[in-house]
Amino acid sequence: MTKYMIVSASRSLMQIYKLHFKEVARLTDAALTPCHAIKRSSNKITPSAFVFVIGIVGLGHMAVQILKNV
Repeated sequence: MTKYMIVSASRSLMQIYKLHFKEVARLTDAALTPCHAIKRSSNKITPSAFVFVIGIVGLGHMAVQILKNV
């Protein structure tokens, strides 16, 4: 098992805090796509803002979970 890897850009990385890599490995594809979109719009997301997520399947349900914790 590898402890380190080379990535092309720091935007490809995300801190996973206390989660074990085996728990989050399967989420990388489904979670990183909405995470990047949310991060790109983070200056517009305020506690009083409304966010519209189209389709709460696949990437959408991950977007909702990320948005709940922003």
